[in-house]
Amino acid sequence: MEKNDIRESLGGRLDVVDMEYDIKRMLGELNYHKSKAKIFEQTIKARQEELEKMLEIPKSNVDNGEMYQ
Repeated sequence: MEKNDIRESLGGRLDVVDMEYDIKRMLGELNYHKSKAKIFEQTIKARQEELEKMLEIPKSNVDNGEMYQ
């Protein structure tokens, strides 16, 4: 009976370790995508500023990129 308890205990601990690993991996992926989104937003803002300069559009009260959020 002790051997069965040990196996169940081991299985439970492995499940916990697997879950912790999955969470850490997903957090890493989330941070990666957040950083990519930030770069994307910065690029949009820079392109919008370039376009406004080309078209000689005066600055508006709305900050660049705010309309997309």
